[in-house]
Amino acid sequence: MKAIKVVKITSILLLVSLIFIILGGVFYCFSVTNGVKLDKTKLTIKTNNRISIFDNYGSSIGSFSNDNDYVPFEKISADTINAFIAVEDKRFYKHNGIDVIRIGSSLINNVKAGYFKEGGSTITQQLAKNLLLTQEKTIDRKLKEIKLALEIERNYTKEEIITLYLNSIYFGHSLYGISQATRRLFNKSPNELTLAESAMLAGITKNPLKNSPLNSIENASNRRDLILNLMHEQGYIDSSRLKTAINESYTIPAINDKTTANNLYNVSVIRECSNILNKHESEIVSGGYSVYTYYDKNLQDLLDKVCSTSDLSPNDAERLFLLCDNKTRGIVAYKSTLNVSATDFRRQPASTIKPIVSYAPAIEHLKLLPCSPILDERYDFSGYSPKNHKNQYLGWTDLRESLITSSNATSLKLLAEVGLKRALNTANRLGLSFDISDGYASALGGLTYGSTPVELVSAYSTFANNGSHKQATFIKYIYDEYGTLIYSNENINEKQVISEETAYFINNMLKECTKRGTAKKLNQLSFDIASKTGTNGTELGNYDAWNLSYTTDYTLCSWYGSNDYSKTVDLSISGGTYPTLAAKHVFSSLNTPKSFETPSSIEQLPIDTYVQRNNHLLRLANAHTPNEYRKLEPISTKNLPTVSNYFDHALPETFEVVLGDNEVYITVSGSDKFRYVIKNSQEDVLYTIEKGLGVTEIVLPMPSALWELYSVTALTEEGVIVKKSNPLAILTW
Repeated sequence: MKAIKVVKITSILLLVSLIFIILGGVFYCFSVTNGVKLDKTKLTIKTNNRISIFDNYGSSIGSFSNDNDYVPFEKISADTINAFIAVEDKRFYKHNGIDVIRIGSSLINNVKAGYFKEGGSTITQQLAKNLLLTQEKTIDRKLKEIKLALEIERNYTKEEIITLYLNSIYFGHSLYGISQATRRLFNKSPNELTLAESAMLAGITKNPLKNSPLNSIENASNRRDLILNLMHEQGYIDSSRLKTAINESYTIPAINDKTTANNLYNVSVIRECSNILNKHESEIVSGGYSVYTYYDKNLQDLLDKVCSTSDLSPNDAERLFLLCDNKTRGIVAYKSTLNVSATDFRRQPASTIKPIVSYAPAIEHLKLLPCSPILDERYDFSGYSPKNHKNQYLGWTDLRESLITSSNATSLKLLAEVGLKRALNTANRLGLSFDISDGYASALGGLTYGSTPVELVSAYSTFANNGSHKQATFIKYIYDEYGTLIYSNENINEKQVISEETAYFINNMLKECTKRGTAKKLNQLSFDIASKTGTNGTELGNYDAWNLSYTTDYTLCSWYGSNDYSKTVDLSISGGTYPTLAAKHVFSSLNTPKSFETPSSIEQLPIDTYVQRNNHLLRLANAHTPNEYRKLEPISTKNLPTVSNYFDHALPETFEVVLGDNEVYITVSGSDKFRYVIKNSQEDVLYTIEKGLGVTEIVLPMPSALWELYSVTALTEEGVIVKKSNPLAILTW
């Protein structure tokens, strides 16, 4: 009976808890969406306003708009409408703005996958998000999106909704709306598309970088075929039309509509403007904004030239270059063979991430120095155990040499010693975004979402600016359509995110990379330049080849590789080859920069290299350290290493010479760290005592002279003299 009573009470408590949870959820939804109303004016596609973009000196470099681009429903082919519905929202004509079945299916798939894999949004929800809300990914925005989708469905017909959607979505390459997309991609009007072209167009919007035929005809065709099969399954086309469409080939049209030499720069400007103002790109394009950038035509011409130079243009590699002014953090030029915004191009950064996620945090938090000893051998942390290049290890070395050789093992060890959370937090302050689930793979650039050239340039320009950070940007000012300044990058303050000393030490090590490391193709330049390379690939080929180089004036990101991770480029295309050669061409064409600053707290002090090499300790040399074991290294006076006492008291505690019957008796009691050599006045070696023998008694023949001098000299096992004693004399008469 007690058990039954407990079950009843538990059931009642659970029911009450469930009721409170439901009521709480209802109240939360109401509070979030209260006041959210449908603004029909924002669902009107503007066709008269134009965004104007200006360079660093106030000259126009382009303008974009939706002028005459709005296409009514009756002028869009039925195949195009059906293709989008088939892939985006197959129950479009049946639901009231929310597809409950699809949401349920997405929830199940997300639970199975263990992460947010699917969103379950309908076309109506996407329209609400694109034109009425920001692009942030939050529960609050999702709830508002749902409410607005229901409102849209009550006020608009399905034909009006799909028409607004197709006229507002982004197709990549600064193409906003279906009219611009069909004209650029197919040189046709929306009502002229074939079935295959309609399916290809519908396949782009999920990922324009990957699925646009301007970037990859193969990817676009694969996506097209998937959509054609969906259309067949859903009854939009028969088998005959399916087969014909799949066999249709695609050729990029030989047109140059709405493109200029700086078009990719402008595309990046529009994308960044969208992020700054939290508005959809189509609203930015038609909002009448005036955007002033850091664009410099002469520097853009330089990147254009480098990108097209035959010696720097391997046939099977795509290329990307981004140049940032370190003083303003303004991106002054951007060039790529890919039709992609610099903020959208996310790739595995490979070893270029090591100074950011491993070395800088280790110097900052563990107070290590470039000359700090570290063991370069294969490690295993939580089952993650990457090898060094060619499985080669340095053994005991120092931070500088491990970074110069781009050791995977030491990068992983440093990340583990700093602690994953603390290291990634430091890297985040430097400008990179991380997912904590990336774990120790972060040490080698194994990031779930990769990094963009803008993020990498932001981090490296922080080193160039003595640890002061400000995100690299295309945009200086934004004015609205009435001429009011609504954004100024100059009002954003820099932040000291790492110490000046840490930035100096990173610069010091990366300068050595240009002299004798993986970036040594830059060693012919006559000024201070720091550089780090990175290569991501397999033994069969490479996917990404990076060079990040910087002076006090500029930071350059140079990337070569394959846009499609299913393909590789030749192994000869690595970070130390073409990307570094391209960097050399760029920097040799710029004005000679000043040298990197040395903080007042940094001094060149001698360290004891013997102790460093043999005892694996960092110690300052003292007056007893032999010159052969003294090396000047940059040291922070805020964090002075212990002074070495290794060579103190090198001479034996006991050194006695006694005259006997026709013999000389010598007693030596010395340290086990040194060898000892007994010499006469002519510096002849009479006897050698090996290291570690302790008390030694020596018997030598009586000298023939009337007197003799005896001395003992302490040496290292390498034969380096540490100290020589004063001579002891004997008289033989």
